[in-house]
Amino acid sequence: MVDMTTPRPSASSNAIVIRTHYVDRYLLSLATRLSRNPAYLVIFAVDERNGIIPTDGFSKVSISDEAFSRLGLPLRGQNEIWKCGDYILYVVLDQFPDLDYVWLLENDAYVNRADILSFFETIDNKSQHDFLATYVETASPDWYWHGTMSGDHPEVYKCFFPVVRASARAVRHLLSRRQSAGRSVSSENVDYVIPNDEAFTTTELSAEGFSVVDLNELGECYTPSSFNYHGLFHPDDLQPEDGLLYHPVRSGSHYLRRALLRSSEKEELLRILEKMTSDDLLEVEPFLEAPLKQEISNIGDNPERILSRDSMIWQVLVGFPQLPVVRAVARVLGEARMPFCLKVLGRYASFMGLDVDALKNLALAKPAWQSSTCLWSHRADCRQDAEGANNGDRDAPNGFHTDLEVEPWWTVDLLEASSIKLIRIFNRAGFEDRMKSFQILTSVDGLNWRQVYQHPPELEIARIVEVCLPDPCSGRYLRIRLPRKSHLHFSEIEIYEEALKRNP
Repeated sequence: MVDMTTPRPSASSNAIVIRTHYVDRYLLSLATRLSRNPAYLVIFAVDERNGIIPTDGFSKVSISDEAFSRLGLPLRGQNEIWKCGDYILYVVLDQFPDLDYVWLLENDAYVNRADILSFFETIDNKSQHDFLATYVETASPDWYWHGTMSGDHPEVYKCFFPVVRASARAVRHLLSRRQSAGRSVSSENVDYVIPNDEAFTTTELSAEGFSVVDLNELGECYTPSSFNYHGLFHPDDLQPEDGLLYHPVRSGSHYLRRALLRSSEKEELLRILEKMTSDDLLEVEPFLEAPLKQEISNIGDNPERILSRDSMIWQVLVGFPQLPVVRAVARVLGEARMPFCLKVLGRYASFMGLDVDALKNLALAKPAWQSSTCLWSHRADCRQDAEGANNGDRDAPNGFHTDLEVEPWWTVDLLEASSIKLIRIFNRAGFEDRMKSFQILTSVDGLNWRQVYQHPPELEIARIVEVCLPDPCSGRYLRIRLPRKSHLHFSEIEIYEEALKRNP
């Protein structure tokens, strides 16, 4: 490996390419800081296979199999977009052919300096090496990618690819070698594995006499504890101004998701939330639900435990009372469908933007069962299928489905004697007529039933049918029945102790 530390001409054209599959405010802030020196062109190389990703005016190259194929690069369905980071260098140089050097940064690589740009300026002023990377070393034969290069090269090298810099002449040489390999194996060896970026770049360039150098040969740029595969850092965790490269470093929802994969313990969640800004909390709201659901599952419908000072729910709400956190807790409690949880929600429903009337629904998430199931039932079990009609989903095509039988029925247990005034049925769209002449029965013991309503057969059945009983009736059980041979199904049922108030 050749040492070349002659200062570079100041008029050189450089690019710093941020390799990513998303663009958020953190990456845009990074790009803004990097663009302060006009000698550097800042480019986002974005994986856009799942849709267009805006880059707020910064230059962009779209990374896809089509972009690689157009350059004649080998594609074997082996996730080359992320396995072969050098492919991005070829696409960038194809679109910006006047560049002299290209830095390639993964989205979770981090330079721990207030003036991030000074890191790149310092290295570029020191060195004209063709290829710079971390952990550049000879590869041992037991390294997986060794075998992909050893057939053509007696000595195989490797590196770590989150931060690399390549000269334009090195990129063009690598492209020609990739294209040549693609032509030779495109229709031949079906077992051929395309070498990954770490093996291919270092080995190919070293074999051809290009200068391949580890960044630490230019001064301490990283340590094994700061720059590795398996760690996880948040910018707040780092010592200020040590000047080192760090990897992987994540912020906002990306940090939360990765951290929760490592641990979902209460202390870890609270530690993570302390690092979130107000904007972060808007992003992380959906990802809070998994640990909260696990907590509810462990505690059950127990107010003393849920509201104890040791509870994750309590500590999250008290420590982070911002609206996104409260909403996440509200959804978890609501989906748990526990009576105590629903009472808690009812008290704070208006603050959280929830449907107050729905929370007063006596039938919500109570035990239910039906007379039979059939091919069109969601579940084969009569209990499980029936509970699809009182789970709060008014828009389901059908919450349950009985077989074709004489007098099919659906029943809910309200768990305690209740004063029933209003029954609201959300009918199945397109099959409304099957509910004609339906009956409502109540019972105090589940054995003896009393019919309290029958829908007049001459009336049309609407999408939403409301039955307001003249006088409230007391009952623990309520049954919907058809007085004929038919299928019974509807989307959702709600039961209230009083008529719902209507806005004028």
